[in-house]
Amino acid sequence: MQVHSALSQRDRTEAEIRQFIADAGHELRTPLTVIMGYLDVLEDGAVDAPGVRERVFATLRQESRRMRTLIERLIYLARLERGETTAREIVDVSAIVSRVVSALSPEDGAATIAVSAAPDAVAVADPTDVSEAIRNLVDNALKYAPGSEIAVSTAVDGNEVVLVVRDRGPGMSEHDQKHAFDRFYRGRGPGEAEGSGLGLAIVKRAVERSEGTIALQSRVGGGTQFTIRLPRAHAEVETGTTPD
Repeated sequence: MQVHSALSQRDRTEAEIRQFIADAGHELRTPLTVIMGYLDVLEDGAVDAPGVRERVFATLRQESRRMRTLIERLIYLARLERGETTAREIVDVSAIVSRVVSALSPEDGAATIAVSAAPDAVAVADPTDVSEAIRNLVDNALKYAPGSEIAVSTAVDGNEVVLVVRDRGPGMSEHDQKHAFDRFYRGRGPGEAEGSGLGLAIVKRAVERSEGTIALQSRVGGGTQFTIRLPRAHAEVETGTTPD
């Protein structure tokens, strides 16, 4: 029975790896095809028309950045999914929220991000994973709920630090909610929202690596809310020690 279970697990793992490679290749193919096409245009010398050269190089830069971002996310997600141990430490979740929101707030004022931060929202977690989780959730709200008010809050609930990211956008269908944390899944949003489909997959795995949980609540026309719960730092804060 144990041998059969081990073989089944191996087959599932191999199937997931094959699917991961296929999905990654598909996502990388589009920007690479665009870049190669414009390189052909440059080689043929068809860049003399007014404004053409500027458009060509702007597109090349855009697609190159898109491909670099995708590769960086793939590498980070692969690290998370390998189950590597992480050096968890005492993390001020409210401070990370402040930094992330400050960096992502639109300069044109197209969206409002309201922050409500508890001063004692101190968790035991990997700071990079927490930062990535928050950044991806806020970025997701900005993409799929453009113009909506976005609220980010931290609080303490017993032995947990609670982080909530909520928007008042179009919400998600039951189908989208079911697959929201799948790799490369893109929900139906307003227009064609750009993205790799890796953001929420990274959030889930980053939170779980810090022994936390994430929950999704949404309804069509009623906005979306993500709730992260992380282990709260107790004795570590009082004694000034950090967890192993």
